Amino acid sequence: MNENYFNKNKDEAIQLSSKINSFNTIPSIISNFIGGYVFDLFGRKYCIFFMLASYGVLLSMFPQTAPNESLLIGVSMAANFVCSPLSFTPLV
Repeated sequence: MNENYFNKNKDEAIQLSSKINSFNTIPSIISNFIGGYVFDLFGRKYCIFFMLASYGVLLSMFPQTAPNESLLIGVSMAANFVCSPLSFTPLV
């Protein structure tokens, strides 16, 4: 691990990780409710494909957020919003 990636020491990195986890709670809850409705509308296979493709794009954006903490939190929230309903589908 590169300790200077976000110019954080260990304690500051732990605080940033804690902040990201606390911000990810509400989008996760909302996306689980919306995900069930969207699964019923469009079918699970199309939704799973879209979610995995979106998650792949968002995952590739994480290194681009390096100096900006708020951008990291935003991309993390978007990735959690897309990925959270996948944990409740039987096809994954």
